[in-house]
Amino acid sequence: MPGKAERQSNLELLRIIAMLFIAAGHLAGQGGILWGVPERELLFVMLAGSGLRIAVNLFLMIGVWFMVDAKFNGARILKLYGVTAFYSFILTLLAVVLRVETPKSEVARVVMPFFGRPLWFSSAYISLIALSPFLRKILDWEQRELGRLVLLLFLLLGVVSTVPGYKESYVADCCWCWYLYLFIGYMKKSGRAVTGKRMACLAGGLGSYLMLVLARWFCTVYQTRYGFLAAGEALAVQYISDIRSVPNFFCALCVFLFFLNTDMGTNKIVNYVAGTAFGVYVIHSVPAFHDFLWHGIYKCDVWKGSGYMPLYFTGTVLSVYVAGSVIDRLRMRWIEPIWVKSRPYRFLCMKMEEFYNFHDRDAVCKSNKDKKQ
Repeated sequence: MPGKAERQSNLELLRIIAMLFIAAGHLAGQGGILWGVPERELLFVMLAGSGLRIAVNLFLMIGVWFMVDAKFNGARILKLYGVTAFYSFILTLLAVVLRVETPKSEVARVVMPFFGRPLWFSSAYISLIALSPFLRKILDWEQRELGRLVLLLFLLLGVVSTVPGYKESYVADCCWCWYLYLFIGYMKKSGRAVTGKRMACLAGGLGSYLMLVLARWFCTVYQTRYGFLAAGEALAVQYISDIRSVPNFFCALCVFLFFLNTDMGTNKIVNYVAGTAFGVYVIHSVPAFHDFLWHGIYKCDVWKGSGYMPLYFTGTVLSVYVAGSVIDRLRMRWIEPIWVKSRPYRFLCMKMEEFYNFHDRDAVCKSNKDKKQ
């Protein structure tokens, strides 16, 4: 049998970049570097660390682009759940053994790595995969009808999320993932994702991001003199940080379209490095562990006032990806085969196949019945 075709590396490179921005955002926020650094260094930290939630949208768009055409595979859910559960449990246990100060609620959430939501993105993404066979049926609608649904959902989810004061929730996260599935599926099937204006897309995405970050920086620095700028800072933070806000969505979509329409062929090194991106996310994001990671291992508090902050920040983000990637490759080689060959895994795979295939069987039975009539 022929081997599985290598993916083009354009979106795989974007996957790596997105994960680096996610790590940078966590370092800036969870590490507390956004607070207590000089104005010049603060601008760098905001430029490097404000793209966290835009990168989440990018990560979703990449996954959905491949998902809408791929045959559903229940094993994918179990593997992603296995990654989430494994690292959540191991790193939380490590934090307990090392007597790291961890809220008991964070430890309790690890007991159920999905419903406890120690990692919100994992839960939302697994939920999306679980619903993808049903969402795919909507993509078979007539193009005009599907386009109207996509527009309506954008108004109900994206525009509403742009209103000041909107709050996030797990349901909203899931609904947005489902919307992106339909939106990207519509763009792909209608051919609208292919554009000859990729540089304009890049300029639009990066330009919008720069304006939001500069507005946030300006309002943060000068709000002590002009109190009304506090409202501007809050609005800029919301627009950058809420994955459903129109500015966030616009930035992510423009960058995604640029990379999608960039032909860089297949680069095995890029694809190999991108293969551990999800594992890197889980490793550095476990709630019971990330404070120890940033404050205990990387000593970010020591570097807050340093003039070498940009160098430290860049080195830390890169080392997090490299270390996480190495660890995840070891997991793939030594731990994942044990889980994949286990009886619970095979049993769950079988049950999931039965659950998702009954719709196809019903459709075949109905078709045969109509032919007999």
